[in-house]
Amino acid sequence: MSQTAEVECPRCGARFSVPLNASTVTCPYCFTIFSPREGVRAEETQFYFPLNNSLEPFEKLVLFIARQYAVPRELPKEFSVSRRELHWVPVHFFFADFKAEARGFSQVFGEATSEITETGLVSIPASGTWLDRELEHYPFPVRGKLPFNPEIKEKGIFHEPRVSREEAGKMAEAAVKAKIRLEAQESFSSLHALTVTKGEVEYRGLVYYPIWILEYTFRGERFQALVDGASGIVIKTQYPQTARGRLTLGAYSLLAILFGLAGGAAYAQSLGGGFLAIAGGLVVGVASAIAPLSRSATRVATASEYVELQ
Repeated sequence: MSQTAEVECPRCGARFSVPLNASTVTCPYCFTIFSPREGVRAEETQFYFPLNNSLEPFEKLVLFIARQYAVPRELPKEFSVSRRELHWVPVHFFFADFKAEARGFSQVFGEATSEITETGLVSIPASGTWLDRELEHYPFPVRGKLPFNPEIKEKGIFHEPRVSREEAGKMAEAAVKAKIRLEAQESFSSLHALTVTKGEVEYRGLVYYPIWILEYTFRGERFQALVDGASGIVIKTQYPQTARGRLTLGAYSLLAILFGLAGGAAYAQSLGGGFLAIAGGLVVGVASAIAPLSRSATRVATASEYVELQ
């Protein structure tokens, strides 16, 4: 059993336990990297996340696909591997601390003012390739990264950062402000004004992540997937759907809408509410039907393990 010691973060003052032999640690609250012995922030700005060598990415992928509805039962036995590439993708990290004041009209409270706070880690993929778009919303892990080791350049396709630290910082700030505006718009029926009262973006380093690009062939068609090389999480994958499965998904969508209408009508009849109750039931039914309906409309569907986990 490894021994631990309690340390204090030099930035936010949080106290937490770390292994005695750790040379650098990451604060779980503000994500500051520092030396636990000296209690000062580390000078390293480049890191990498170690590849899980015991992980077979195609095994994880097939197990995940097999759990999806409407997948051909023969796929796990009949697919063939057509591409298996390990990519080291650079990702800039920033810690954002923002506050904003929103003013608008609410159906419940009338004219009102609300304070919005957004605090947390923001990641900006920086490979300058299509991978950045696919990984834009992926919640990259941060605990467990190691100081950069040049040897990883020999263990796959290594991407140098094509997005500078300064440009990434502007992108991180824009992403947080967009999130604040969306929250403000959802809080009011009519948003009159939105003012950012505090906006801090601090750099937390560049981390290289192992990402598997996989392709498999099934009955003459190719399908692509991305798998996290550290955790084995299927970031995104394409997979075929059977005609029967698509029909079942479409029928489920229709039933969800009908049940929503029936529930709204029953509520209106027993407790009153009339049209609003029926409309509310319809909204609930349509919301439940969107996902299966969209999947039933296409022969090739996409799925994401981290989205399902959320």
